[in-house]
Amino acid sequence: MSRAQGTLYISNLGEPGSGFSVGGGSQSFQTGVASNGYILNSITLLMGDWLGNASNFVVSINSDNSGQPGTILANLSGNGDPETAGQYVYAASSLTLNSNTTYWIQATCDSSSLGPLFPPGGYAWQITTSPNYTSADGWNTSGVGNSVGNGWLLQFGVSATAVPESNSSALTVLGLVVFAFWRRYVYRN
Repeated sequence: MSRAQGTLYISNLGEPGSGFSVGGGSQSFQTGVASNGYILNSITLLMGDWLGNASNFVVSINSDNSGQPGTILANLSGNGDPETAGQYVYAASSLTLNSNTTYWIQATCDSSSLGPLFPPGGYAWQITTSPNYTSADGWNTSGVGNSVGNGWLLQFGVSATAVPESNSSALTVLGLVVFAFWRRYVYRN
């Protein structure tokens, strides 16, 4: 699958899998140091094979609420029925992430059980016990901020674009040049 444009700022998609979180889950990450923040392009999840009896898989970005997923900031668009193992890309639309801020990737679904002796089905978001991940620009994560327990990480990648610095000094110079020409024109007439 192709990724949305942007830089892959954090990813543990290449780490060895150690199981899965059935039905969904949540994983925190912290953005880097870009002073104007980042525009979120997409989230990639590593999914395992579907366990049946589930539908309506939804991926969202949430704020942080004291180490737990908080308010939903945006629902992402992508495959609502990721039944086969692989990487699935969920795109964002115009969501700006602040720098040095914790956010949560949250996945949910509707699931049901075939009866009281059967566990509920669901989608299988892959997990790893590896603490390793690649990151750029100061982005980070830890095993503490997720729904599967300490020492585990749900497998994901975040693609974003740093918001460029505004160049106010260039605008000031341009304004002064325009003012000088205007003034020169006014005094000539």
